Amino acid sequence: MNGQDKGLIMYQERPLIEHLIDAFSPQVSSCIISANRNISRYQQYGYPVYSDEIGDYSGPLAGIATALKHCKTDWLACVPCDAFCIPSDLVQQLYEQAARSNAPLCFVDDGDRWQPLYAVIHRQLLESLEEFIHAGNKRVMQWVKSQTSTRVNFSESKTLFRNINALDDLKR
Repeated sequence: MNGQDKGLIMYQERPLIEHLIDAFSPQVSSCIISANRNISRYQQYGYPVYSDEIGDYSGPLAGIATALKHCKTDWLACVPCDAFCIPSDLVQQLYEQAARSNAPLCFVDDGDRWQPLYAVIHRQLLESLEEFIHAGNKRVMQWVKSQTSTRVNFSESKTLFRNINALDDLKR
């Protein structure tokens, strides 16, 4: 993204974070924004904003660990900042599958790829996550594979889980 903060990139005349809040906030009891830059801009949305409290830029896992520390419930639902269009029942489906499977982690399988940043995570995994990060690891999938987990198949709506890693991705 040429060094731009993904959440603040404009899409349809609004920052991506606004699209995400519109889609995600009705699905959860409260929101936390994980951000390491532009904190004051994110605070304008009225939600708590936390920067990574662990690791030396440990990527998304550090943000998840910080959110788990500050989460007021046993479960954290997370989505990446470029998830501006998600199913309206995403969190419900993930949580229900986690409960059925008795798994502390449930994430999206889009039919082609696992999408572990669209997930519900039980707070009991915080210690494991912190140990993983302190050991110098950063790969989300490596941590996910080391946990008891389950997935929900969203292959019929896989286009909603596209990663936006370049401005051309957003244009498409």
